[in-house]
Amino acid sequence: MTQGGASSAGGCWIDLYEELDFKGMQRRLFGPGSYPSLRGSGMGVRIGSVVTGPSAYVQVFQYHQPELCIWFLPDQRIADLAACGVGQQLDSIRLLLHPPDASDPGYPAFQKASEQAS
Repeated sequence: MTQGGASSAGGCWIDLYEELDFKGMQRRLFGPGSYPSLRGSGMGVRIGSVVTGPSAYVQVFQYHQPELCIWFLPDQRIADLAACGVGQQLDSIRLLLHPPDASDPGYPAFQKASEQAS
């Protein structure tokens, strides 16, 4: 697991809450960095809702198929992760300080997220 330092990227982070509506235990992951296979890592991560930092572009994906993903943009609050289509098969998180480029395997999903946010 690659982790970014707490002071390395200012607002590049994601808060993970165990329960819906930002309740339950909270974990903050710092970026830029990658957190592969969170659900199977022994961390016992259960995610019901998320908040992204002001400079975080967050890809949530299936470890073995990164093109199957969903993106969260800076300053998003998602009270019900399941309502966004994030199922149990999506087990990994990547935090970026900038939008992905067109060669990224998850770029089509990023385009969709960007269009929906506009």
